[in-house]
Order: sequence, then structure tokens, then C-alpha cells
Amino acid sequence: MEWWQAIVLGIVEGVTEYLPISSTSNLILAQRSMGIGDDESSRAFAICIQAGAIAAVLGIYFPRVRAMASGRANTLVAMLLFAFLPAAMTGFLAEDAIDEHLFGLCPVVAAWFVGGAC
Repeated sequence: MEWWQAIVLGIVEGVTEYLPISSTSNLILAQRSMGIGDDESSRAFAICIQAGAIAAVLGIYFPRVRAMASGRANTLVAMLLFAFLPAAMTGFLAEDAIDEHLFGLCPVVAAWFVGGAC
């Protein structure tokens, strides 16, 4: 990956992370349109670049995160776990199928059409 491609992907992530659209799908599309293949290094870069956005969100919601860490927001922790566990278990159990079928351009574009129609 060239330095300018990393900058473009950073801009794509930064713009799309806080919009009601999938930043991951936009990163995949941007990577493919710039000729960046679907390999371990491109996936690792996408994860790392999204970590910056996650850190920004944690910064914005730091008071809530601190309350959860101190035990003062047990209901919120329980609700987050309740929402997170099904997705985590599905991802763990179906990791190979997800990697094989959902990270290509066709599934990404199809998801955009379905999301746009709803």
C-alpha cells in the first residue's frame, strides 16, 4: 500500500464512521477501487484504522465508560453485554463463512441496496 492510499482510507474512515452508513463497507470499496487486494495486511490495516475511530468514540463517552468501569452503571453494562454476546457468538462460530462470503464487493453492494430500500 502506498502512503497516499493510507491517507485516502483514513479520510474515508473518518468521514463515514459517524454517518449512518457502514464505514467498513466503504473501506472495502475504497480498497478495491484503489487496487488494494483482500489479504491479511489490508484487513489488518482496516482494523487498525477503525481502532482510531473507536478510541475517539471512547473519548466522547468517557464519563459513561468510567461509570461502567467503576461499577456505577451495572444496568448499562448488562444491556451492552446482552446486545454484544449474540453477535460475538455468531462471529466466533461462523468466522470462516463470514470471511468467505461477506467481504467481497457483491455482498457489500447488495447490503447497500437492501439498506437503502428499507
